[in-house]
Amino acid sequence: MALKQIEPPKESDRVPCPRCGADAIIIDGKFVRWLTCPKCKFKKLMKKEDEGIKVTPLK
Repeated sequence: MALKQIEPPKESDRVPCPRCGADAIIIDGKFVRWLTCPKCKFKKLMKKEDEGIKVTPLK
């Protein structure tokens, strides 16, 4: 069975954890963003900014 390879977090994705102050990681999904701290297991759901409607020409 093949496992999906997960990229290590970039330095730009690291922010301080609001609970313990350690480096937290931002996980960016399609609709939401998660703020996750691997040290104290703090998780916070963050609203993702709306990019608006994308228009693609047919020709």
